[in-house]
Amino acid sequence: MKNRTQRTRSGPPLAALALASTLFGCAQIAGVEMPELSARASRSETRGADASEPAGGAVGDEDKQNTDSHAEGIEVTDVLDFGTVGCASERIERLLVANKTDKPRTYKVLMPSDAPFATDFPLEGMIPPNDHVAIPIVARPTWSGEAKANVVVTSGSSFATVPVGVIGAGATLEWMSTSADIGETPLDTEGTTRVRLRNTGLRPAAITAFAGVTSDFVATPGQLTIAPDSDAEIEVKLTKGNAPTATLSTTLAPVADGLCAPAPPVTVTGQRVNTTVTVSGAGWGKRDCNSEPLDTRAVVVRNYSNRNVLWSLLTSPSRFALQGGTMAGTTPASSNGTTPGTTNITFRAPPLGADPVPITETIRIAIDPLSGGDRLVHEATLSVDVRGAVVAIAPTALTFRARKGESSKSESFTITNTGNETASLAWAFLRTAGGPAWLGNPQRTSTSAGRTTTVALRYQPSTDPPNTAQLTPARSGGGRICNPAALDVVRMTGAEP
Repeated sequence: MKNRTQRTRSGPPLAALALASTLFGCAQIAGVEMPELSARASRSETRGADASEPAGGAVGDEDKQNTDSHAEGIEVTDVLDFGTVGCASERIERLLVANKTDKPRTYKVLMPSDAPFATDFPLEGMIPPNDHVAIPIVARPTWSGEAKANVVVTSGSSFATVPVGVIGAGATLEWMSTSADIGETPLDTEGTTRVRLRNTGLRPAAITAFAGVTSDFVATPGQLTIAPDSDAEIEVKLTKGNAPTATLSTTLAPVADGLCAPAPPVTVTGQRVNTTVTVSGAGWGKRDCNSEPLDTRAVVVRNYSNRNVLWSLLTSPSRFALQGGTMAGTTPASSNGTTPGTTNITFRAPPLGADPVPITETIRIAIDPLSGGDRLVHEATLSVDVRGAVVAIAPTALTFRARKGESSKSESFTITNTGNETASLAWAFLRTAGGPAWLGNPQRTSTSAGRTTTVALRYQPSTDPPNTAQLTPARSGGGRICNPAALDVVRMTGAEP
């Protein structure tokens, strides 16, 4: 899930909406009434029937506590809560900034660049005495779930931090395996495998087709609906063929209404072979780092002939454990020439460590006909796709220098994710000494696999230094953090220049 500021709009231009909003606000002032700076000015969409969709707003009391403000002479909307907004939809709310003094005041709005909130209204300007501006902020979520950030309004030495939040509502699909191998299929026989497709979003996914279907591969059912927080089994078939082939492959991606983002594909492979006995590998699909898969998987020997065959393990895996201890056995003949006799050779996956890389091993299995004939040797792959985020935060100590009422230059820290899942973190702010001073504290950060996120902060003390504070990260959705000890507290110190 990537956070991107949205600047493509549908409907009336934001500048026109901003002008209308500002004129409306000025009319209120002319009538001697200042605008109401409501803490919960926005409303959620009507909820869907599914109980997994949240009933409340996006911003809670804890989000308001994760801010720092020193608003002398100005008054600012205390929160902007957009509630629930459907993915690919948008909602506009007004950020009101009021000048409570008898002199003109400048204002500046600092918007986060990595959240789905934006505006085309000027982010700095002048507010007449006892007047206000109404800045339209648009939320257009591109993923399902909460998105939160802090918007900072400054005016001279005063500043106010406004928590902004939206709950993106839509479907999010992901395959529970990154690949599906049908393996070898005898000529004029249909090969099959199954892979599960999960909806981790807040609304149902109505799948209308699968992109990537070819004359060699089909997926059934072709149309289905997956409820939120549910999954469905998709059967992938290698169609019948009368000639041997090299390994065939395709990538299947669901085509669905109501998606927050395009669903990733799954790679499907298979091969038609001129033989009556096949061997397929065993895969556990995606599993979290620092976990232990408790279920077993089987390498399957399929015998399409009318005679029993002997199988034997020529190699044993070093990391996967053979269950039952049997290294050889007999696979029965096909009962009708179409349905194969089968043998399941069962294995258990190893405990998974903190390194999110796939674990794979290849074993060799010999097939010997009971009545004589050539020995056939097959290879089968055992695999686990280990997933998670690997996080590094640096530096974890920042020093700012500014006098009381002045502003420092920006200082920043980074979150680098070298894993293969998104690192989603919530940040708790705590002032440990001094008064309000800290601008740009994050509510949430989201760092995609192989990417780095930069968090820039400023220091504007309202009391004499020293001032100290800290930001404490914790996982908030996304992939499992494979190295939780790396979630270091970021300590901030403000001192004299």
